[in-house]
Amino acid sequence: TGDVILQMRRLSVVSGRVSTPEGIPDSYEVRLRRAHANTDQTTETNIKAKFSNADGSFELSVPADGRYVVEARAKDYAPSFSQEFRIQDGADYSGVEIAMTVGGVITGTVFSSSGDPVVGAIVSSHNNDFMNDEFDRFLGSMNATTVKVRTNGEGKFRLQGLRPDTY
Repeated sequence: TGDVILQMRRLSVVSGRVSTPEGIPDSYEVRLRRAHANTDQTTETNIKAKFSNADGSFELSVPADGRYVVEARAKDYAPSFSQEFRIQDGADYSGVEIAMTVGGVITGTVFSSSGDPVVGAIVSSHNNDFMNDEFDRFLGSMNATTVKVRTNGEGKFRLQGLRPDTY
């Protein structure tokens, strides 16, 4: 019985390109992450998409103005981040470049207190100040790569595809 007016606004779009030293990955996922002032820490948003195209291009809708980075993930490469950029409502941002790398590797051997190698132990990577409490498990690693592996028959492990950070 009354007039209802819905006013819509167009979402901003961020676009760019993902590359590796070898060229373009076969398939990759990009995720929008919110940047925070005066820190290199970022937090995930629920804005993500998978792509597999020959030119490495991507586009993501941005729900609100703010400071962001885009994270790219692809098989055999470390998660990699773009430079930080700012989005203002209704304005698009293009030219975001994400140069992926194979990342770093941590290797080692797990021994029992008697000096015997431990077979099948779970080894995981986290940022250096990870406390393994409920709060840290909820947040996850902000920028460090979390990888989980089991030790082999000799107690050895290899964590690979790690982005630069202190672990």
